[in-house]
Amino acid sequence: MEYEVFAEREKAGWADSDIVEGYIRGFGPVVDSACDAHISALHDRTKVLDLCCGQGTLTGRLAARGHYAEGLDFSPDMLNRARSAAPGVVFTRGDAQNLPYDDNSFDAVVCNFGMMHIPDQPKALGEAARVLKPGGMFSMTSWVGPEASDAFRLIFANARANMPEGISPPSQPDLFVYGRPADSAGLLRTGGLAVLRHEILQLAWDLESAEELFDIFLNGTVGARITLMSLDADGRSKAAEAVRKAVENDFRTEKGYRVPAPVAHILASPI
Repeated sequence: MEYEVFAEREKAGWADSDIVEGYIRGFGPVVDSACDAHISALHDRTKVLDLCCGQGTLTGRLAARGHYAEGLDFSPDMLNRARSAAPGVVFTRGDAQNLPYDDNSFDAVVCNFGMMHIPDQPKALGEAARVLKPGGMFSMTSWVGPEASDAFRLIFANARANMPEGISPPSQPDLFVYGRPADSAGLLRTGGLAVLRHEILQLAWDLESAEELFDIFLNGTVGARITLMSLDADGRSKAAEAVRKAVENDFRTEKGYRVPAPVAHILASPI
């Protein structure tokens, strides 16, 4: 597998209850704010699969609106939280690259910030297309890259600036490919999906302190944490301080700090 190390680290990371808790606390508010984009794309009483459902926030909201919703994720800790958050909803532990559903099973598949965690994304996209009924809807969200996202620019630019010579994080899929319309359309097409709409949602982190942004990326996800943990202690301290200063100087509001983190929302259907 091209991203074997990435796959192993993702699996281990999302089995860590501290990372799961850090993600829900740190990334959760931004991730959850994108749920409305998925919900508004669906028709009434749709049979929908929430792919990489995480803690089940979107799955529960879909069910509450009258959809028949199921959730799938590979993290046992996330699934335990999902079952508590949305009792009565069916949640399955499974692999997005090999879905345990028949062809043409769902009217819609939604994936809220999950695709970037999958090693073989063309295969996962192909699986999403396979389980969709003809004319079905695929709705996904993913991060926009540092060229347009202040949050990711601050984290990754300062990580690169302080990376020890000769050290680099393990190879992983392009985290920001879905933020680029042409590239994302090409990748989805390899999975048998034609893009109907690509839009940018202007989301942001609302923070109480300038230190929070770095801590969120260090403690609340796997891929960025691997990059930040590739720094030595001194480099990590310097990167954290540079991010803190930038947030304090450039993103202060009356209530704290607001750091833009635009998000790509993509709608597609099977070819």
